[in-house]
Amino acid sequence: ADGSSTDLNPGTAAFIGENVSHTQQNPADAANEWLSISLRLISARTLPPPIPGATTVYAPDDLVELPQGLATERLMSVKLQPGGHDAPHTNGGIETLYVQQGTARLRVLDSAR
Repeated sequence: ADGSSTDLNPGTAAFIGENVSHTQQNPADAANEWLSISLRLISARTLPPPIPGATTVYAPDDLVELPQGLATERLMSVKLQPGGHDAPHTNGGIETLYVQQGTARLRVLDSAR
């Protein structure tokens, strides 16, 4: 470990590699809240969250259709106005949609592989 640290402010994120020992600290005077997304082996499914007080917001069934080769991850924040929609698209991999507020209708147009 190199002992380095990085301050993350609203709208920023950091990647933490596999099996890298690390801590999170709140250096501010007010509480903070953040999302942690992890891709783990299914053997870790029954383990408690590694951060005391953390809650699991979403955990899918086993991911059996992971794309082959190098991959990346992205966390997007999306807001749609009432009646709004996006254009038909694909994301080049698997995707999870987690609704934080309101209702989202997910329409699958083509499941061809």
